[in-house]
Amino acid sequence: KAILHSSDCAPGGVSSLVDFKISASFLEVYGDDIYDLLEEERTSLKIREGSNKDTIVVGLKEQVVSSADEAMGVLNKGTMHRTTGETLMNFTSSRSHAVFTVNLHKMTRNKEGDDSM
Repeated sequence: KAILHSSDCAPGGVSSLVDFKISASFLEVYGDDIYDLLEEERTSLKIREGSNKDTIVVGLKEQVVSSADEAMGVLNKGTMHRTTGETLMNFTSSRSHAVFTVNLHKMTRNKEGDDSM
């Protein structure tokens, strides 16, 4: 989490603060199923369309991270849960597709405490 003072002033000449929240998620697409690689229990997740026409994976865990090392830890943890299988060319071949996502959420608030995303 980082707090920055805006170099510009908010409307009305009030200076603002900017908060950032960084989170990571890691999912696996295996056949027709989607799994959360950050969860121990292997439950198939559903995809939905959000109100803004964005794609939402229902039940996907987002883990808050505060450094590159923490993000790499999330990546390593999820990698250990990936589906693998033996092929003629590779004994531990990945049998799926994986998506590692880093989300950056920005919130601006003025000194009076009013928030806006």
